[in-house]
Amino acid sequence: MREDLVKVLTMLSEGKLNVEKSSELIEAMYKKEEKDLQVIQSNYDKRMLRVYVDSKEGDNVRVNLPIAVITAILKATGKLPIKNTEMQGIDFEMLSQSIIAALDNEMLGEIVTVDSSNGDIVRVVIE
Repeated sequence: MREDLVKVLTMLSEGKLNVEKSSELIEAMYKKEEKDLQVIQSNYDKRMLRVYVDSKEGDNVRVNLPIAVITAILKATGKLPIKNTEMQGIDFEMLSQSIIAALDNEMLGEIVTVDSSNGDIVRVVIE
């Protein structure tokens, strides 16, 4: 957008555009940028949060939830919907806070990786 803005301002300074037409073009550029941003933001809620937990004892947990659902769960309860009584060495409160921060910032990819000293593994991914 910066290049387009410079072009409009250059054309204005050269007399190729009047102030009114320049204003219309700049306003249209900003509206397009806002629309593009809204599309990106609305698509984020359609992504999936995936939690993979593999315990040393062989227990495996797979959680696949839409971002909108997991955001509501985390904001309401402050917890992940994972039974954690058997998994030692993993700070589930810190894990939940990390996920909330990632969701608030609309991060993508692997956002949390935990390899506990007793062999439990947790991976949290937003796709």
